[in-house]
Amino acid sequence: MLPTVLPLRAIAFQALFLLIAIAVEAAVLRRTLAADKKEFVTPNQSIQYAATINLLCTVVGWLAFFLFFAVAYALPSAWTTRVETNLVNFIFFDQWSNETATSLIVACFIMFFASFTIKQAGLNALRSTLQAGIEKKEEKKEAEASDETSESVIREVSPSRRPSRSGAIRVLRNESSAPQAMKPQARAVFYANAWSFSAILAILMFRFAIQRLAF
Repeated sequence: MLPTVLPLRAIAFQALFLLIAIAVEAAVLRRTLAADKKEFVTPNQSIQYAATINLLCTVVGWLAFFLFFAVAYALPSAWTTRVETNLVNFIFFDQWSNETATSLIVACFIMFFASFTIKQAGLNALRSTLQAGIEKKEEKKEAEASDETSESVIREVSPSRRPSRSGAIRVLRNESSAPQAMKPQARAVFYANAWSFSAILAILMFRFAIQRLAF
């Protein structure tokens, strides 16, 4: 059965905010990572990072939203019923009240730090997965190159195998220095999250001001 209420307004605003967050965070991540870690990040990589962590954050956020409603339904109380009503009125019906504004301010603080934690964890997992894929491709290429090497040129090829050891040592050094590298990345994610939240908040305030002037 089709739902009796289809929140087209909420879906449209969610898509708009997601696009804004990806665009803003991609630019901030690229510049901040390049400045802090002296790391060259291409525009495609920054967009991939921003899109992945924002989609992950959106999915986790909606799951937490519906989980809260399930808990509120299972354990009804005056506070949970009031918060549930305010959230439904704001998200699905675009209805404001003083109590709704208070609940949203508290929710925004929680959402900011929760989204920062989710994005940081998601970016760590994404970069680790990509790095593992690159290392596997390099190992496969080295194995294919060594198989094609003939016995007559072993002495000439043997020095070229040394970079593989140095590459392994380099990977170990990078892993050992991972805690130092985590700080610039966390700073970059924090700045990106702050800029995207600020942009979305500015759009909401502008829309609210237009509605007040119209009515």
